[in-house]
This record gives sequence, structure tokens and C-alpha cells, in this order.
Amino acid sequence: MSIAAAINEGLHVTAIVSLSGSLYAQFFLFGSGLSETDVRRLLTSASVHAFSLLLIASSGMLRLYVFEPEMLRLLESSVFMLKLQIFIVFVLCSLYPAFTFYRWRKELKQGQPSMISYRQHTAVLWCIRFELAALMLIPMLAAFARVGFGISS
Repeated sequence: MSIAAAINEGLHVTAIVSLSGSLYAQFFLFGSGLSETDVRRLLTSASVHAFSLLLIASSGMLRLYVFEPEMLRLLESSVFMLKLQIFIVFVLCSLYPAFTFYRWRKELKQGQPSMISYRQHTAVLWCIRFELAALMLIPMLAAFARVGFGISS
């Protein structure tokens, strides 16, 4: 393994840890009575979340196509494909909370309290819960795919 591959793998793992931290921060900060400080923290957490997703996707593709091309056999694995599909749904699901939080920036600059309906609040919480569940499932699927599960002989 080259130093560049090791750095890439380290960035991949670091991004996963950062993503989990930002998700837990969003889960615990997102309550019914949000102060201005809480909204600012949610916006910071959403930024870390977005950056982590980009870093995970880019370092994962680099790992697969550049640093470890022998791993291309994983593309034949149904378990690996399931992992990729869950990751894509994960990314799409993360858009709703992010856009909800970013809409509050204008209100925050004007000094107005952030308003959200009960329905939106519930939807954002369920998206975050799904993301937390998927975050536990995706590494398990990656490990199963790496040892050969889902590859038909």
C-alpha cells in the first residue's frame, strides 16, 4: 500500500467518523425550542455533514478505481451494490434536513426565530433516524462484500 492510498483510506474513515458525529449532533440539537445558538450549531453540523459525504464518496471512488483496482470485483457483489444503493438513498435523504436548516440562515440574519411545522419537524427527525440506522448498516455490508459475500461463482 502506498502512502497516498493510506492517506486516502484514513480520510475515508475520518469522514465516516465526522459524518456520524454531525448526525448525532443534529439528532440531539434538533428539538422543538431551538435557540439562535442551536440553529447556528445545526448549520455548522449540516456543513460538516455535507463535507463528510463528499469526502466519503470521493475517497471511496479513488480507493476503488485508483488505489485498489483489484477491488473492482466488488462491483459484481450484490451485497456491495446494496451498500451503494443504501448510500445513495442516504445522500438523498440527507438533503431534506440540510435544506430545512439552510432555509433558516436568512431568518437567522434578520434576527427572527426559526419556524418549522410539526410535520416538517417529524420528517426531519425520521430522515436523521434513517441516516443513523444506515450509518450502522453500510460498514457491515462493506465488510461482508470485501470478504466475498454476494459474489456468485
